[in-house]
Amino acid sequence: MIGLFFQYLHSERRFSPHTVKSYIDDINQFVSFTGSELKDFDPSSVDHKMIRRWVVSLLEKKYAARSVSRKISALKHFYRFLMREGYVSMNPVQKIVAPRVQKKLPVFIEEMAILTLLDTLLPTDDSFAALRQKTIVELLYSTGIRRGELVSLQLSQVDFVQRQIRVIGKGDKERIIPATPELLETLSRYMKARQHLVGDGKNSCLFTTDSGKPIYAKLVYREVHDALGFISSMTKLSPHVLRHSFATHLLNHGADLSAIKELLGHANLGATQVYTHTSFEKLKSIYNLAHPRA
Repeated sequence: MIGLFFQYLHSERRFSPHTVKSYIDDINQFVSFTGSELKDFDPSSVDHKMIRRWVVSLLEKKYAARSVSRKISALKHFYRFLMREGYVSMNPVQKIVAPRVQKKLPVFIEEMAILTLLDTLLPTDDSFAALRQKTIVELLYSTGIRRGELVSLQLSQVDFVQRQIRVIGKGDKERIIPATPELLETLSRYMKARQHLVGDGKNSCLFTTDSGKPIYAKLVYREVHDALGFISSMTKLSPHVLRHSFATHLLNHGADLSAIKELLGHANLGATQVYTHTSFEKLKSIYNLAHPRA
């Protein structure tokens, strides 16, 4: 049953590997709470009262509201799948209301700090590791793509003639993002170093490890975290900070919100509108500094 649910999330819903793993872990956690073994679990024996007790136990254990909300979402997807497949006749999760999650404003880094960092990361030689770090940081900031999208990039998705990058996003949705001359120059230098390391093997991934294998998400995180540590003392120095910075800086320079939505690969404008709050905070700080009555 769990195996079929895994296939459903992965193949039909096309959720990211991270989301699929989290959902499966959440289901396993709930099954353990019911006192059952996974192989003996009877989903039809669950009612909304049992789920509420689980939610209460999570909150008592100081789980964050966001984490609890995701676990409830996992259970909702699970029971929708079970109903579709005929394993159960009712969905006990329908009556469950997730705890309110306070929206966090995106964390971003000031434009001048990032531009300074990109100049600092410029390697004096063609060292593969140094070029890779510089290229990863510049690509994430210049395009706003997600870490998972960067990991899955293939050599063929970079078009030097059209000056653009083809990105495969969530749900296998494809979008085209323009590439700046500076980014293309950095990519060109990196790809020459990559060619020297990997050669003409079957590995067509754009980014590789030092041993020539496809890059993985934790390495991308480490490269970005180490780089951003030079310019920021923030605790959160993840690749997503560069995505937030990309969107915030575009908005600050007058870019249309709908255009930013397309560049980010958001399914709806609501997900993009969070950046307007960040820009408002910037405008408010400028007002407080500049207005004589502020």
